[in-house]
Amino acid sequence: MVLTLGIDKIDREQLCDIMETFYKALNDYTLDRRGDVGSWVREETMQALTTFVTTMILHREKHAAALEVVGATQPAFFERYVGALLQQLVEKIDRVREVAGRQLQIFFKTCADQVCQFAERDELTALFTQEQTDYVHDGGALETHVHDAGISYLPWRNADFVFDQIKPFFDSSTYSLHVLKGLVTSSGGLTESTLKASSKTLFLYLSAMKDKNDQKSAFLQKLTTVFGDNLKDDRVTVPVMKTCEMLLQSDYLQENELAADLLKIHSLCV
Repeated sequence: MVLTLGIDKIDREQLCDIMETFYKALNDYTLDRRGDVGSWVREETMQALTTFVTTMILHREKHAAALEVVGATQPAFFERYVGALLQQLVEKIDRVREVAGRQLQIFFKTCADQVCQFAERDELTALFTQEQTDYVHDGGALETHVHDAGISYLPWRNADFVFDQIKPFFDSSTYSLHVLKGLVTSSGGLTESTLKASSKTLFLYLSAMKDKNDQKSAFLQKLTTVFGDNLKDDRVTVPVMKTCEMLLQSDYLQENELAADLLKIHSLCV
């Protein structure tokens, strides 16, 4: 409807409603006897949202008013968009990760350099504009040669590749909660390859801290935030508790200085 009518012909209030509908749809995790039917909605939404955003930016002279209305002249607009897709990029369904990665590649390759400076734009641009033709994993190369509109897509279905690439954003003040929420649902998931890859990434991240208890405390506080913000949603809380169990069985969180943070997680479990 938007593309047929033209963004410039749509009522300003409706433009804001369209944006909010996109973000509401990205939280569709409906399950029925067919499985995660919400994933179909999330995939379509990521593609539609990216088309909507890139269309406005690439034709910004024509859509200047629309950009102003939806807030696309402010960093927060792009941080919200990138954060939402980064969460989908590290969740447990391979197909959803692939769609999220491809849409982020389209955004960063076609128009990210034409918008205002937003949090960690340069680091994200470097990640999503990589041009390597293959990646080696367990002795075999991962295929990256799917093309669309001149874009060579990276192997976003591969959990090891994805989690390794996203690890630098675990400490991001803007995106870390999005990444951690997606990662936790993966590490508490049922797919063995995704579970192993996400767990491995978490352990590598924690092992790099060694005796830096302040960093471990900051990580536990973020985990507590994800837990607390989603207390009524067992889609998130059950994987969070499984992740906590996995971390407590390891020796990464044994320091006495972390006791207060662990007690907060314990109280949320109770």
